[in-house]
This record gives sequence, structure tokens and C-alpha cells, in this order.
Amino acid sequence: MSKAMETMKDKARGSWCLVQVFEKHADYDRIRNQHALQQCRLSSDSGRQAFVPPLDKAADKTGFIVFKDSKVVVFYTNDLFENPAEPILDGSDDPWFI
Repeated sequence: MSKAMETMKDKARGSWCLVQVFEKHADYDRIRNQHALQQCRLSSDSGRQAFVPPLDKAADKTGFIVFKDSKVVVFYTNDLFENPAEPILDGSDDPWFI
């Protein structure tokens, strides 16, 4: 989401993109805690990495519409025709639902 918002900041007014939504993994808390433990054991200069949650299951027919007006505005929708084909679809791309 932050990548899409950062990209939209420099776009022309009226531009938009669709960001795919992913469901929370059933073992999210356990996986996050396990990652945190592994990172604590590393020294700060040995390449600690940020936690990246598992993105293996897309939420059904949902997305965030990031729209550029005078500011960047975010809308959530759960009424899409079908799931987006990619994580971020630019509003100028060919229609993904055909």
C-alpha cells in the first residue's frame, strides 16, 4: 500500500491505481514472533531484515483504490467484479477484468 501511495504522490490529479488485498495468514502471529526472535539474535550490522508477512492468499474481490486529488486518497472496496491479476494495477493499464 505504501508503495502505491508513494507512486501516486508524483502523478497528475485524477490518476488512480488498484491495490490487491491479501488475507491475514492463520499463523501470522507465530510467524512474526519467530522472525522477531531470529532477528534479535543477529547483531545490528549482520543484515537484519524487516518482517514480510506471507502474501499467499488474495482476499476475494477486494482492493484499495488509491486516487490522486489535491492529496492522495485511499478507498477500500469489497465489490470488485473479480480479483486483480497483479498486486498493483495502474489506472492507465488495460482493463484487467475483460
